[in-house]
Amino acid sequence: MQKIIESGTDHSPVRHVTLFPETPLRRKIHLLCLAFGGALPLPSGRNTRLHAMRSLLYLFLFSLVTTSTLHAGDPPEPNYVFWGELVRIVDGNTVAMNLDLGFGVWVHNQNVTLLDADKAAPDEAAKAKNMQRVAKMRELLAESTDIVVKTVRDKDAKPPRYLATIWADGTNVNEEVNKVAP
Repeated sequence: MQKIIESGTDHSPVRHVTLFPETPLRRKIHLLCLAFGGALPLPSGRNTRLHAMRSLLYLFLFSLVTTSTLHAGDPPEPNYVFWGELVRIVDGNTVAMNLDLGFGVWVHNQNVTLLDADKAAPDEAAKAKNMQRVAKMRELLAESTDIVVKTVRDKDAKPPRYLATIWADGTNVNEEVNKVAP
């Protein structure tokens, strides 16, 4: 479809040929281009491809800007999940592990405390409870082939420590230890 527009003064008529009909989409792209870069003519003639590419570039930049501002207020939650190997059981609440951080990086002999583990006073009942917890942890972790550790840093503790949820062969060690000696 060709649309012929004649304009100008009586002495110098100007003839514009538009190859594409006016559509709502072209009008929206034109308004978007006006908002970003000033007055850009609607695509017509031999510069049609250049103007269409410029319009798409502005549209792409506009979508990037609006998308990043929508998500700027939501910081991502860190997710620290590692493969681990048991080194030793320190007590009923703490284990020493080698943690695989990925890309061939390992942390060796890192003490991690079970999440939601209580620190009891050192009396005879607490010692018996601690021994039950150690026995259950040894049962679950000693022969495990797949140990997965999810850690959270306890920033309030001095010195800082790592709290962990441990899964051994698909079994949640934290829950099992708390069932034995709550």
